[in-house]
Amino acid sequence: MAKRSKKQRGERVPSYRLHKATGQGVVTLAGKDHYCGKHGDAASRRKYQELVASWIASGKRPLAPVKKTE
Repeated sequence: MAKRSKKQRGERVPSYRLHKATGQGVVTLAGKDHYCGKHGDAASRRKYQELVASWIASGKRPLAPVKKTE
C-alpha cells in the first residue's frame, strides 16, 4: 500500500465515533473532543454534521465554545 502525502491526509473528514465510557458520539476537531449526544441517535448525527461543517467553514481552526442558553 502506498503512503499518502500530508496534503491527502489533511483532507479527511474527522470520524464520528463511540466514546465507550459515556455511550456518546464524539468527534475530535483540532485536537479537542466534542460530544454530540447519545451515539447513533439522529440528533447526535446532526450535531456531528453541524460541528464538522462549522470547523471546515472556520478554516479548520478550533471552534469557539458554545454558550448554553437556559
